[in-house]
Amino acid sequence: MTGEFIEVTGARENNLQNVSVRVPKLGQPDADLITNLSTAIVVDQRQLGGGSRSTLGTVTDVNALLRLLRSRRSTPHIGAGFAFSFNEPQGMCPECNGIVRLDHGLFFDRTKSLNQGAILHRDFAVDSWYWHTYVQSGRFDNDKPLRDYTDAEWQLLRHGADEKVAIAGPGRKTMNVDFEGVEDKFTRLYIAADENGASERKKETVARFTTSVRCPACDPPRTT
Repeated sequence: MTGEFIEVTGARENNLQNVSVRVPKLGQPDADLITNLSTAIVVDQRQLGGGSRSTLGTVTDVNALLRLLRSRRSTPHIGAGFAFSFNEPQGMCPECNGIVRLDHGLFFDRTKSLNQGAILHRDFAVDSWYWHTYVQSGRFDNDKPLRDYTDAEWQLLRHGADEKVAIAGPGRKTMNVDFEGVEDKFTRLYIAADENGASERKKETVARFTTSVRCPACDPPRTT
């Protein structure tokens, strides 16, 4: 198919003498050196892929060019291009890891208690297995609206504790499970999974319950 090739016919510019050439549209050619080519960035109408770290820069590959530029021209010089990537351990912010955060206003209804369905994600709905983890833990007043939680209770619900709690499972058999907080569990099951090729359902869930916010550690407010 001709659409798969770049075709030049009868080129007579500069040192070319009526040259015709047909070059396949390869990703990265097997060549020792190609210089002075203008950068081409293709933006089409296909659905964007990627994960929760993906931005316009990663989707269009602009970030790769910026990393290369910074690795060559930055002052002070800090090393290879990957050091500027928020997808690499060497370059990501230790606070936010370059990912979106759970939006508490979308994920919780703090006017409600756990028994009233304060956690709005269906996997944490009333009578779900995850819901029982918190309700049976003995750490909360299950009829207390989340807005009335102390800072310690709110922190415990979101991030859990390094311990196990006894939960009565199916058939009322008691099981000891890790007391993982709601926010930490959602991040592990959905946001982190999104980085490794999550299902469309999980991607939609991440988009619904998260938001991109300014990280005070890697992107502090500008002062004038």
